[in-house]
Amino acid sequence: MEQQSQMMHSLNVEWPCLSFDFLSDDLGVSRSQFPHTMFFVAGTQASSAFLNKILLLKLSNLHKNLEQDETKASKPLLEHRWVNHPGSVNRIKAMPQDTNFVLNWSEKKQLHIHNFGSLLQTFQDSTQKIGKLLQEPIFTFSGHKSEGFAIDWSPTFAGRILSGDCLSRIHLWNPSNGKWAIDEESFKGHTSSVEDIQWSPSENNIFASCSADKTIKLWDIRTKKNCFLSVDAHDRDVNVLSWNKKISHLLASGSDDGSFKLWDLRKIKAKKAASNFRWHSNSISSIEWQPNHESILAVSSHNQVTLWDMSREEQTETGKNEEYPSQLMMLHQELKDVKELHWHKQIPGAIVTTSSRGFNVFKIHI
Repeated sequence: MEQQSQMMHSLNVEWPCLSFDFLSDDLGVSRSQFPHTMFFVAGTQASSAFLNKILLLKLSNLHKNLEQDETKASKPLLEHRWVNHPGSVNRIKAMPQDTNFVLNWSEKKQLHIHNFGSLLQTFQDSTQKIGKLLQEPIFTFSGHKSEGFAIDWSPTFAGRILSGDCLSRIHLWNPSNGKWAIDEESFKGHTSSVEDIQWSPSENNIFASCSADKTIKLWDIRTKKNCFLSVDAHDRDVNVLSWNKKISHLLASGSDDGSFKLWDLRKIKAKKAASNFRWHSNSISSIEWQPNHESILAVSSHNQVTLWDMSREEQTETGKNEEYPSQLMMLHQELKDVKELHWHKQIPGAIVTTSSRGFNVFKIHI
């Protein structure tokens, strides 16, 4: 374990957020020069349903650790916009092809899509009257019979969506004349809550789902009656998935049993993980491959985040008694109940986490 953070900042907000996502900007791709600026959207979990909001956040003046001092000029700057939201936001994701469009799961059994383009423009043009831009969702779906957490926008078919609920149902959404046509027939196969969904990064019709029934399933949207592959993946609930954007046959999963696994989809019919890591002692709450690097993986569990480089050596089992496995690049502790993490797609090595204490921003060299 040899990595150190180049940058580390904490951000407190009024209410904790279970979920967030980065929003694209025009400040440059693959940028490395400090100070950094980033935009993201988040949904709150407030003490009362009527207090909840969707937040649009601009975080700027993010300096390198050694550049920081106590002067006002070096402190991070936070600007925000918001819209009211009925109930807590379980999960929120921006459409990858146009991050003005944001989808969220509500605890009220509904999914909403907003177009935040006009509201985001106010970060650039302070003369616009923000109050007039606070808008209702452009689309709402109330067809699920329970709340849920699983959503994903297709990376290969703009506007196509999957949503999964706590009663094991998965629905397909297709864009249609500025709205969405949602199939009444759901994908059936899981026997418990659908916890996460991931579209294939390379195939329009293929997706993976994971569930509290301990399985990972692979589906073709052209056949709803049955998945084409099911794997008993973990000993407890499978909470999260991440499909590698650079190596499309590589899938990562994380579980309540504290393990995370790598699956080679070329060999998954054998129903055995390519690698099994049992280093964490608490449930895995988030997992994500670095979008521009094929072998680097971030994992969150309870009060810590770990970063792993899977190219370092071939090793199929990592035990709890091993203090620092060879693949472990960095251990970030002193967090509190981490819910979700994401790599910034335009700032290589930058990660944000959300937890019960707010947001943490850090960056490593990759």
